[in-house]
Amino acid sequence: MKSLISSFFRRANSPPPIPDERSEHFTKVMLPAMGAEMELRNEFGEFEESAYERFKQEAGRALPPDYEAYLRAYNGGLPRQIRHPFGFLFSMQTQEMEASLLSTLHWPPPPGKTNWLVIGRDGAMGLYFMSLNAADFGSIHSCFAFSDEMSGEMSYMGEPHQVSDSFGAMFRVTNR
Repeated sequence: MKSLISSFFRRANSPPPIPDERSEHFTKVMLPAMGAEMELRNEFGEFEESAYERFKQEAGRALPPDYEAYLRAYNGGLPRQIRHPFGFLFSMQTQEMEASLLSTLHWPPPPGKTNWLVIGRDGAMGLYFMSLNAADFGSIHSCFAFSDEMSGEMSYMGEPHQVSDSFGAMFRVTNR
């Protein structure tokens, strides 16, 4: 009986599978389009499998396939000719720990939120979070935030709002 209950809770807390067509479209269509117009590609070096394994161990789960594919291909960097809200995207690993996803795992999420990973920021004071929760796994949310210079503590302004169902859905090719 105990194994049946623990099996139920493992399934209940694991993220739902991302539909193959969404991840496949991002991998086959968007990543190549992004690659042609990348700015700061692999700014933090090549993707390191060991860093991703450490991330999965600390986070307790893998990243959504579309976001993982982006990190494996570019490990940070911004496309120029593709619409996106980001001014900066974190990489899987970097020499500067502050720009690493491993460091953002330990940033405090907005009040009342748990298991959110900071993946980027915009040109103002907006942070972009990816949900690692089973109910909305991979969805992207945004919230204004600032760090207190004296204490270093993060403060949030307003409620976070959902921006997209997935990382891949955040990007779309602009008309040239």
